[in-house]
Amino acid sequence: MKFLAKSDQTEVLRDGLLYKSGNTNNNKLLRGCLLREQKGFCAYTEEYLFESTLCPEVEHFNPSKKNSDNYYNYYVVSRFANQRKMKIDRKGDYNLASFFESLFFQGKNDFISRIEYKEGIYVEVDMNDKEAKDFIEYMGFNEEIIFKKRNNTIRRLKNTIGGFLKEEQIEYLKLEEKDILSFPTAIEHEFKIDLSEILN
Repeated sequence: MKFLAKSDQTEVLRDGLLYKSGNTNNNKLLRGCLLREQKGFCAYTEEYLFESTLCPEVEHFNPSKKNSDNYYNYYVVSRFANQRKMKIDRKGDYNLASFFESLFFQGKNDFISRIEYKEGIYVEVDMNDKEAKDFIEYMGFNEEIIFKKRNNTIRRLKNTIGGFLKEEQIEYLKLEEKDILSFPTAIEHEFKIDLSEILN
């Protein structure tokens, strides 16, 4: 997942931005900074976010830290992803999960060394890695609705650019609207291409 990593060079830290309950203007500014950092994509689902339909919201990854947290606990996610996670959090099954402390997923290399996209789903690299397994389940990476959307996106792209050369695939994706790049981790894996140039 490309948008879970955090950077010490973020404008959120540079400008000292914090989420403030009830302060719409402040939180809109924070959301804009995070959304730019995430290249306009939901950190949890990797869907491209539209204001009108996916309603991007600032989400507090560890709900126990809300209102006393900072940049490392903030992500912009779709309303669907936020509401889904709120339901999971209310159940309390993951309250003591170790990933809340390790935050291993915030380091890009740590994430890809422990979790991979394989045959349409996200799996732990080491089947004995309980923390990675718990994180995948907690985040809902393979839940049916997201799984179907991701697979539909890949199928549409295969029908459109499947026969193109790699360079032609990249050029096509550069010219299209950004929403065609929803689920970039899956696109890169399925087409064996690097989208970093397009996503920057």
